[in-house]
Amino acid sequence: EEEVLSPPQLPVGLKLIMDNLNNPEVYPFVDYLVNKRNLPPEVIEKYNIGYVTNGYATTQQGKRVNLNNHVIFFTYNDKGEYIYWNTRSIEQNPYLKSINAMANEGEYSMSKVVFNLNIAKRTGKIVIVEGVLDALTLGDSGVATFGKQVSNRQVDDILEGIPEETEIYVMLDKDAAEQADSLAMRLYERHKNTYIVLNPEDGDANDLGYERSWEIIRNHSIIANSEKKLLLMF
Repeated sequence: EEEVLSPPQLPVGLKLIMDNLNNPEVYPFVDYLVNKRNLPPEVIEKYNIGYVTNGYATTQQGKRVNLNNHVIFFTYNDKGEYIYWNTRSIEQNPYLKSINAMANEGEYSMSKVVFNLNIAKRTGKIVIVEGVLDALTLGDSGVATFGKQVSNRQVDDILEGIPEETEIYVMLDKDAAEQADSLAMRLYERHKNTYIVLNPEDGDANDLGYERSWEIIRNHSIIANSEKKLLLMF
């Protein structure tokens, strides 16, 4: 029986960008997402992206972690309900580049959620990347696992209820070839329509942008159990 989990506590000082478009403090966050990260402006509304100018999150031990100038991303379940958050600093040289919500017992943690899976599952294609910005760059089909290590729970969630013909692409960062191979095989054992993306470029999806990323997914993907993949991957 699946445990019933609740979302972790939201950061103190959280505001939503769309609610504050007339407030000048929001401009650097919009600038970061649209101009520095090249996301379409409508992504801000669609994903209800938030921000914290000066706030904090609380760890399991009750310690405060300061959040200054962080964008806040939310993960939703299949019903569209908020279940998890994580952040990205918009500063040039941040003390902390990003924070994943610290979960207490009985709460969703980063190994128990997949960003944007609720939308991607319905598109016929799922592209698995590590970070939220990469997933958002890829549009509706991009999902993020919050890092290279993907839990059994995340694999189960990705595969749950998707049709056989859904194509799954594993596109982890360049330095994660072994993890990508292992993840692709775990998925392939249960879903034959699973591919590894052999990215010829050094950048990740957000560096490459939407067009180039999809060109690579279309032209540089091989079936997960291909004999040739080991020669090509390393």
